[in-house]
Amino acid sequence: MEAKAQAFGKSTNLHVHLSGLPFIRTATSKLVSNEFVLFLGLSILVSALILLIFFRSFYAVFFPILVVVMGVIWSIGTLVLFGYEITILTGLIPPLIVIIGIPNSILLLNKYHNELKKHGDKQKAMSITIERIAVTTLIANVTAAIGFGVLYFTGSELLMQFGSVAALNVMFTWLMCLCLIPIIFSYLPLPKGKANTPHVPNFLDHLLAKTDVLVQQKSALIYIATIILSIISFIGIYKININGYVVDDLPKNSQILTDLKFFEKNFEGILPLEISVDTKRKNGILSISTLSKIDKMERMISAYPEFSRSISLNTGLKYASQAFYNGDSAFYRLPTDIEKNFILAYAANSGKGNGNMLTNFVDKDKQTARNQLSDGRCRLETFRCFIARIKTTDRLYPDTQKI
Repeated sequence: MEAKAQAFGKSTNLHVHLSGLPFIRTATSKLVSNEFVLFLGLSILVSALILLIFFRSFYAVFFPILVVVMGVIWSIGTLVLFGYEITILTGLIPPLIVIIGIPNSILLLNKYHNELKKHGDKQKAMSITIERIAVTTLIANVTAAIGFGVLYFTGSELLMQFGSVAALNVMFTWLMCLCLIPIIFSYLPLPKGKANTPHVPNFLDHLLAKTDVLVQQKSALIYIATIILSIISFIGIYKININGYVVDDLPKNSQILTDLKFFEKNFEGILPLEISVDTKRKNGILSISTLSKIDKMERMISAYPEFSRSISLNTGLKYASQAFYNGDSAFYRLPTDIEKNFILAYAANSGKGNGNMLTNFVDKDKQTARNQLSDGRCRLETFRCFIARIKTTDRLYPDTQKI
């Protein structure tokens, strides 16, 4: 469709604008796929450069990167195991594993090299390294895993998936580094010039020495600076504009965003407002009483001029009832309890495969239904009033647990 639209625009010398929720989702998925490879490659490259600067050894770069790449493979395998997809958030997990996993290797190798400088005994150096660094890296990784793990309790499906997979794989990667790095380096030859050689202070040593002096002798100055920055940060927190858009992750100069603004300006927007009604029980949405309450909700929505008629299961059932009675407009209504089974069978065979009416508006367990309001934008005040009214009309939905 995009190719044909662009060809039409070229042949007619017109600028064609493309938008719509399916188009945006497809384009965003392509963007996520491309950026997944880009971010993963950049994270590995940067990590390799850091290892090379610190250790100046091929082995110290290649094997930690190899172990971390295995952790990345495990993280993608965990996504598949849990049945999750690569989304904008879960696509960040592999680069995250690289960035978190590399410090484990750096700590292990740094301690190993320092011990070699003291006595030159490889086995003793490796034993001390595992004993000392295991606890340090464990604490660091556990705190990181907890930070991601708490996202599981947010209630957002995307954050729950991201948090659970990230937390598990942070610990998996720690375990892999702790087991594999010592094993691999126990078979490799001693690093050149590491055994019983005195340490020559470098730039980093001088920087850390000056930092130590600052901490020991200028603590009051550090306290004051920290308090001032914290106050400024708290003020900034209250000035943050909390909002969310479908195209938040797109750059400002993206053609998708440009086209979306064109439709908003000239056609009052193209993204619909949808309401999900969850009965919390299987086949609950097909109850006549539930359908009647959804019908009351739709009539309440129609009182707002900013919203046009909703498209939902109820709308389809009303049309099906009318069609069942040979198109008589008097039967444009919800089916009765007696008619329901005939009408639902008619609706279920209204399209080929998954294209029937029920699959468009009801989930496979017949537990949740979606109501889609037609395309268009509404004033924020109207939308807030509308939501407030839904929340205060619980008497319409006594057996419906969640809207």
